[in-house]
Parts: sequence; C-alpha cells; structure tokens
Amino acid sequence: MIIKLIPIVAVAALLLTACDESPSKTSKDVTQARAEASQNVSEARQEADKIERTSSDKVVDAQQAYTKTATTARQKLTKVESEALAAGANAEFEVANTEAEGRHNIAVEKCGALKGADKTACASTADANFAAEVAAATARRDTALAELTES
Repeated sequence: MIIKLIPIVAVAALLLTACDESPSKTSKDVTQARAEASQNVSEARQEADKIERTSSDKVVDAQQAYTKTATTARQKLTKVESEALAAGANAEFEVANTEAEGRHNIAVEKCGALKGADKTACASTADANFAAEVAAATARRDTALAELTES
C-alpha cells in the first residue's frame, strides 16, 4: 500500500515546486494576461462591428433590390390586368354584336312573311333595333375601356 502512495506523493511534490512563483512574477503575468485579453476583446469588437456593418449594408441592398423588383412586378401586373380587362371588354362587345346580328337576322326573316308597307316597317324596326343594340354594346365597351385609362 505504501508503494502505491509513493507515485502520488512524488507528483504532488512536483506540482507544489512548479507552482512556486514570486509575487512580482505572478503580478507581471496577470498584467500581461489582462493586456492580452483586453487586446483580444478589442480586436473581436472591431471584427464584430465590421461584420455588423457589412451585414447591415447587405440588408439595405436586399431591401432596395426587393423594392425595385416589387415595383417592377406591380407595374407589370397592372399592365397585364389592364390588357386583360381591355381584351374582356372587346370580347364582350363581340359577343353582344354577334347576338344582335342573330336577333336582327331572325327579325328580318320574320319580316319575309309580310308584304308591302308592313314588310318595310318590320325591316326598318329590325334595323333600328339592331342599330340600338350595337350602339349600346359600343357604349358599354367604350365605358369599360375609358375606366381602364382613368385608373
């Protein structure tokens, strides 16, 4: 058992003798460690400030790019929406005209069964109704197109 304690006592003695340092040497080492720590902290703060500035610049750049892209996208969307609404107004106009022509043709055919002044009056009425329907369809289309140019 004593043989097992000898290495432990030897290690303890070495540790105690190695730690013998004079108070002035210890004070000098502490001062040097503080100076190194202060320098390291200062350098770390400078690096952190640099990283934060770079990051902030990148955020500002990204925000500006986003704003520019969003504005461009908004303008493109507005243009496409206007074109779609104009195309819709023109398509509705074409449908209204086609329907009016169909009704006009049916009315004219019905007039074919009449004779003389009745036939002429019937055809005139059919033509007047057709003209009124085309005028109404044109007015609806033109109003829709005018609203697009106002907005």
